[in-house]
Amino acid sequence: MLKPGDVSDPVVGSYGIHILYYLRDIPGGYVELDENIYSQIESYLVSEKTNAAISEAMAAWKADASIVYHQENIDAVLGAASSPEAETAE
Repeated sequence: MLKPGDVSDPVVGSYGIHILYYLRDIPGGYVELDENIYSQIESYLVSEKTNAAISEAMAAWKADASIVYHQENIDAVLGAASSPEAETAE
């Protein structure tokens, strides 16, 4: 049975070879949350809510949008950008 202070044999993991040191036992059960942990949780939740709201708004805007493509204008822009005159103008 392992006890605090024991050192393992080398263990191969996905990030290389490791030697593990058994530092201490941590009792199970309730963990006291301090102000730092509460602020990290709050920041994470606010970020998740914000990202979800932005994604929903973008989806609604795309659904309501009436996008019209004018292929002749796209071809003209792409043709002008690849023409030799455009390279010499720089």
